[in-house]
Amino acid sequence: MVIVTGRPWSVALSYPLWGTKLALWLDTSLQLGYELEPDFWTYWLQPGRDDALLESIWEDTVSVMNIGIMLGALLAASLAGRFSWQWRIPPLHWLASALGA
Repeated sequence: MVIVTGRPWSVALSYPLWGTKLALWLDTSLQLGYELEPDFWTYWLQPGRDDALLESIWEDTVSVMNIGIMLGALLAASLAGRFSWQWRIPPLHWLASALGA
């Protein structure tokens, strides 16, 4: 990762990008009228981060790596016969996850 991007792999750096792009897409597509301006949000004012907003997610190396890891985990679980669309999570675990998030 250091060789490709020049920095250590930071898995969490892609999530603000995905969330902001999704919010902008929803605001534009559904015409919600929020007039979001992420260019002025503190997170995006840091040098180098604003460029990611203008580019495709597929041009962001961390996003591509995260998507690759998720697809790889899905493939591995499928090949092992452990993949299931059923969620067998007790309601108490859902509550704990929501409160702990």
